[in-house]
Amino acid sequence: MENSISKHTLLGIMAKYPEKGKVKTRLVPPLTPAQAAKLYEAVMLDTINTLDRMYFKKAIFYNPQKSQAYFKDITRPDWQLFPQKGEDLGQRLANALLKVKDHKFPVVIIGSDSPALVPEYIIEAILLLYEGNDISLGPAEDGGFYLIGIKDVSSMLVKKIFSNIRWSTQYAMEDVVNNIKKAGKKAAYTPEWFDLDTAEDLKKTVEWFNMHDEESFMNTRKSIFGEEIKKRYE
Repeated sequence: MENSISKHTLLGIMAKYPEKGKVKTRLVPPLTPAQAAKLYEAVMLDTINTLDRMYFKKAIFYNPQKSQAYFKDITRPDWQLFPQKGEDLGQRLANALLKVKDHKFPVVIIGSDSPALVPEYIIEAILLLYEGNDISLGPAEDGGFYLIGIKDVSSMLVKKIFSNIRWSTQYAMEDVVNNIKKAGKKAAYTPEWFDLDTAEDLKKTVEWFNMHDEESFMNTRKSIFGEEIKKRYE
């Protein structure tokens, strides 16, 4: 069973090119635009490293389209690369899922701004899809979600799930869950986690790293404890 899951499941990451002033703008202040971009890149690289240690098919959905060379450089040859398309997160997620709908097996897509996201949560999301659930969701503390998995991707289902969502609000997860219920599908949930969006999230990230293994998620650890960023939030 485990070999079958590893062979067929696809894991994807939604990622942005870490351009200063274009990513993690709500971290400014306390960080500068350049520091916020470097911190986002650190979290993203750790997320990629986490998936690199997992024996699944892997893809990265990158934005903007001109950044393909950068993402090719930071991923291994076995990663598939696809440009994101769409005006908002819902459209980009939908297009990402539809890009791989011919995969014919479960697909799990995660964000690239959830610091120290442990692989156990990703594994749990995958297993939930093999245990009779149509969709798995990873709720974020801010009302959004850091992960979504779909057992059987179809154009109709994706359209239903992401219609009329109040993105970037505390209601995003609630709206998605309501759409799943309306579609007559069964959802299950992984443990709650947090995204790195605000100064408060930065403090939470620092606290987490102070309490956990010093050998894990090294890019993020080096970034938040480097003197350039550290002096900004102390």
